[in-house]
Amino acid sequence: MESADRMEYLEEKVAQMSTQNEFLTNTLAGIADKLDHLTQAQIPILPILENEDTPSPNNNFTPKGHVKPSPPSDFNGDRSKGRAFLNSCELYI
Repeated sequence: MESADRMEYLEEKVAQMSTQNEFLTNTLAGIADKLDHLTQAQIPILPILENEDTPSPNNNFTPKGHVKPSPPSDFNGDRSKGRAFLNSCELYI
């Protein structure tokens, strides 16, 4: 490939990347505007209507116990599985 061809190819790629960058910038600006609008909007919190299915202190509702995760499996010393073992320990703790 000659240097003129290379230069033309690079200029074309830079133009494509510039177009992509402009599109992403406009998209991110639109998302930021929507987020600003949502944070500035005052959204009223609707009261929860009580019905027969809604737990309340009057119907003697008692919450169930917490679900306990299974303990991590025994580590067999395989270093390639060490990270998975540590992750399972962190999840358990």
